[in-house]
Amino acid sequence: MKELYIETPSGNIPLGQEVIEKYNLQKGMRTPFSRDRIVGKNGEFFIDPSQQEHVRPHDIKKVPFDGFPDDGIDTMDNGVELSTSEIIDFAQGVDSQP
Repeated sequence: MKELYIETPSGNIPLGQEVIEKYNLQKGMRTPFSRDRIVGKNGEFFIDPSQQEHVRPHDIKKVPFDGFPDDGIDTMDNGVELSTSEIIDFAQGVDSQP
């Protein structure tokens, strides 16, 4: 049985077991409307990396300064291939090439 709470400025509010099970709530999530954190018994909010869907793998050799992956190639439905920077240039109506 998990003990989960909604963290609010006026204190933590306990969640009922039926609500936790119905909505599959986990520590580290946020409430849908108020965006308050769902925390554990001691107020901990950490998210277990193995439970996350979009965690960057630890074996990436190079992470650019901005935190985004290197410029990759995206293949459109019609077979056209554009890099990320080309897509941004196209969207902004500019050409970054000299």
